[in-house]
Amino acid sequence: MKKITDLTKQGQIISTEQNVPLTQPSIYIRTLNIMAAPFKKRYERHYKISKKHLVIDLIFVILILALAIFNIYLLTQKFPLPDFSISFNQQETLVEPENKSEPAVALSEIALTAEALYFNDEGDQLGLGAWPPKIGETSNLVISINLETTSGNWENIKFQAKLPKNITWIKSSSVNKGAAIVYDVNKNTIFWNIDSLMFNENANAVFNLEFTPTADAVGKKILLLENIFANGFNKESDKEFSASAKNLYSLVVQ
Repeated sequence: MKKITDLTKQGQIISTEQNVPLTQPSIYIRTLNIMAAPFKKRYERHYKISKKHLVIDLIFVILILALAIFNIYLLTQKFPLPDFSISFNQQETLVEPENKSEPAVALSEIALTAEALYFNDEGDQLGLGAWPPKIGETSNLVISINLETTSGNWENIKFQAKLPKNITWIKSSSVNKGAAIVYDVNKNTIFWNIDSLMFNENANAVFNLEFTPTADAVGKKILLLENIFANGFNKESDKEFSASAKNLYSLVVQ
């Protein structure tokens, strides 16, 4: 309790000691005062003299409220989601059915290439005779066959190619893997067998062919080797493979 003395304008004492209860603000008012204190300080520092800062702050508040409302709106909407799935073009392979005993066949499990060479990449001469080919003159070319696995380990690989009737087989040949090349005179076909070829392993065979162009071959290319083909078997996956290469031709006969 506090003693209060009330004075009139003339300084006369109207009443002396009175017991007046001292009121305190409620907890809610005190909490609001604490929360409002920073804003009062900001008002005294920035807004009281100049209203520019007040306008800027109001604009920011309006923008924040607008963004909040817009986000709430987006959350309440059902938009179709885009399809981000990625598809890969994969080479189709046939899988062996359970009720069949024949193995599935997968193409291009081994890369097969064939080349007819008169010069190598460094420009060294490998062939003999006329080049480009000429009427009545014999030309000798080196044929290079290359096999390389592109998937898995393979076994029992068989290569074959056919010589046209006007092409002569030269007995000399060499291989870096497998059995020696065999030439079947009756079928005009060469055979090359390889027991096994591991993943990324390379097998190469080299042999020579000869031909002598006739008058009717002027302005044409001579077919050197055709039906170039290879097949094999992958025991681990129980799959067969087959691969082929394009027919080989000479340059145009002059």
